[in-house]
Amino acid sequence: TDDFHCSGLAPQQLDKGQFIQVIQGLKEGIPNLAFYLQEVHAVRQKPGEGEILTGIMHMVGTQTDGFILPPLGLPPIPQMGKSISLPHEQVDFSMKENKIAMMRVHHVPGGGIKGILQQLDIDMPEIAQ
Repeated sequence: TDDFHCSGLAPQQLDKGQFIQVIQGLKEGIPNLAFYLQEVHAVRQKPGEGEILTGIMHMVGTQTDGFILPPLGLPPIPQMGKSISLPHEQVDFSMKENKIAMMRVHHVPGGGIKGILQQLDIDMPEIAQ
C-alpha cells in the first residue's frame, strides 16, 4: 500500500520508498538475495484493518558487488565476496485491500541489516538494532 511501513529489518522504521531503496541496494550488491517465507498463516482479522499474517523469514545470498543503502545513512558497503545466511526470523504482515500495509520483523541476534553487515565482516558500530 502507499502507506506501507516496515520495522525490525533495519535500525529504524522504513516507509515504502525507503524499504524499496534498501531492497534495491541490497539486490545491487547481492543479486541472488532470496527471501524465503514459510509457515505463513492468518493470525486474526481486524475489522476495517484487514488480515494479520505471520510466518518465518530466512534471507540468503552471495555478495558480488559493493552497494549503498541511502535511507540508513551508511557509507558505501565494499564488495566482500561472501555468502550470507541469516537466522530465521518471525515476520508479521498486515494486509489491506490484498496489499501489504505493514511488515514487522521480530529481530533476533544476527538478523536484519545488521546481521547482513556482520556476515560480510563490515563493522558498522553506528547500527544499533
